[in-house]
Amino acid sequence: MTNSEFVELSATLASYMLEQTYLDYPYMTHPNGDVTYTEEAQDVYNDHYGNIQDILGAFFDVGQHVTTETNND
Repeated sequence: MTNSEFVELSATLASYMLEQTYLDYPYMTHPNGDVTYTEEAQDVYNDHYGNIQDILGAFFDVGQHVTTETNND
């Protein structure tokens, strides 16, 4: 699995987990029209993302995978 695929899979799973478990509406619309997660939802997403990367990293040979948080806009 490439680094890019690893990051994409981690982000997809983190988004899915957030959308399935987050009780409040996780999105906000900015004055310029951009839609992003709320600050609290972004924090939850980042936690999910980090945990998923740790778990997947134990199963997939990705080499040096990026463990930085992503902004899922």
